[in-house]
Amino acid sequence: MQPTTMYFLIHFAFICYLQLSEAFMSYQIQCCTEYRDHIPKKVLKRVETYKIQAANGICDVRAIVLRTKRRTICINPTNKQVLKWIEKKKKSVQCETKSTCRGKNKKNKKRKRKRTKFLKV
Repeated sequence: MQPTTMYFLIHFAFICYLQLSEAFMSYQIQCCTEYRDHIPKKVLKRVETYKIQAANGICDVRAIVLRTKRRTICINPTNKQVLKWIEKKKKSVQCETKSTCRGKNKKNKKRKRKRTKFLKV
């Protein structure tokens, strides 16, 4: 074979290898690189899920990752408002799984009093 043909085949094989490896490893790593210190209460009410990002490996910032329908928000892990919200969510999940839950999370069902009707005689 000629050197140019050999060079072309090696180059073509290398490009095919890159394309295949990119197709098989096409996952995205989503990390917070910076975070906010404050979050509005309206946004916090719309949060569907959360996770705590550790500061190791690729993600070098410790943060709380909040996900809504439309966006992902990174919050300071020492934010008291968000920490209280997380504790409240944990308690509500525990109350849903246990039948003997007491306190604020239990809904008090009051009995409706039947009113007697007075008839005119």
